[in-house]
Amino acid sequence: KYSLVGRTADGAGIYKTNYPLNTPKSVKQADLIDIVQNVWSSKPINLKIVENGEYVDITAKFNPELTERSDLSKIAFGNRKGKAAEQRMTLDLASDLYQIAEESRFMFSKDAKPKPNNPAHDGVTKYHYFLTNLVYKDDAGNYIPSHMNIDVKRNGEGDWFYSFAIEKGSVPQAL
Repeated sequence: KYSLVGRTADGAGIYKTNYPLNTPKSVKQADLIDIVQNVWSSKPINLKIVENGEYVDITAKFNPELTERSDLSKIAFGNRKGKAAEQRMTLDLASDLYQIAEESRFMFSKDAKPKPNNPAHDGVTKYHYFLTNLVYKDDAGNYIPSHMNIDVKRNGEGDWFYSFAIEKGSVPQAL
């Protein structure tokens, strides 16, 4: 199932949830966990970052491990990003988050600072940040300009998605 229903004049995707009205949040979370663990974890996404003024390809993977402070836990249960309505939009679009991530644009990278007592960030050397503009069509038919923040961490094992979330409002997509 996909929730992409069209494109804006500038190419941004227009998405409407494919969940029936009043689907419990727990069902959407379980679906997202299932997709990450059984599909996306074996299907990395190729993204481009800028290093020393040059585009460089990276391959970002999804970690299927689900623990209290794992990357997947942040994705499925929220990472303090956005209000409840925005977290609901992220879960509503679970079937399309992979496609939305593939269309993302690199914004910037920064060196990692140690995060004690957080094993999900052990060994991380760099963070890369990406954005994708989109339009969310709610159940009342309102079109809500939004964007998806995508955060990728680099450690000794490569590049890994550690968080993404839909938030209201479009953002400039230029370096």
